[in-house]
Amino acid sequence: MPQVSLRSRHIVITVVQLGLLGLTVGLVATGHGRATGHGTPFRQAGLAPSPGVTSGPAGPAPPPPAFEFTRPQVFEVASGSHNRKGARSVAADIAGVLSGFYDQAFVQPRLVAGGPPEAVWSAFASSIRDRARKDSKSLAMVTPGPSSPLSVTQSKLTVWVLLDPRGRPQAAVATVAFKGHGSLATGEALQVTNRTRMVLRPSGRGWIVVAYPRARTSVSAASVPSPAPSPSVSGTNGTPGPSPSPVESPS
Repeated sequence: MPQVSLRSRHIVITVVQLGLLGLTVGLVATGHGRATGHGTPFRQAGLAPSPGVTSGPAGPAPPPPAFEFTRPQVFEVASGSHNRKGARSVAADIAGVLSGFYDQAFVQPRLVAGGPPEAVWSAFASSIRDRARKDSKSLAMVTPGPSSPLSVTQSKLTVWVLLDPRGRPQAAVATVAFKGHGSLATGEALQVTNRTRMVLRPSGRGWIVVAYPRARTSVSAASVPSPAPSPSVSGTNGTPGPSPSPVESPS
């Protein structure tokens, strides 16, 4: 596992301290299941991603496979003993939480205009949940109408795990770089970019977001151009018209 420099440690510790200002972080045992396991935090919080394609009678198209952050980059920020295994386990749990959030906040189709379903906000601590809802345009994809599933073109998750002097995880900082594209029901093309930094701490139901020092989402919609009509070769009354000019290749 890569180790951060002393300077990097100071930077990350400062971010954690700012994000956790006024909060007492308890040492709570966390789950050690894989990010997609049945016991992972995002399933416990009701954030299980939508199921993948299944066979059955003909009907509405099933939802696409659930989105996942795979193989997050992990760093330890240790003030004493190191704990590589523990840091990896924390990163896997956080990847599960954020996979569930991004699956429903960005990837899955929006059946109605507006923001994501209410269940996604359970990834946030109750003390900041209302504020997160108000910041939905920064934290999630908010579209002007129904949209298709998002096709993800970039999804990078980096997790810094803050360890106490005995090597026990106390908090974590997660940064996300996310891009995708899709379309509205009207045919407009969507381009979505998200950059977020979140501070998380352990709770009785897994890791939860307690602060988001940085969150920015850009959703741009542009009409898909219609094919240009073929040039006419006939003049009025059926007489031959002028020959179309040759098209030069761009230099």
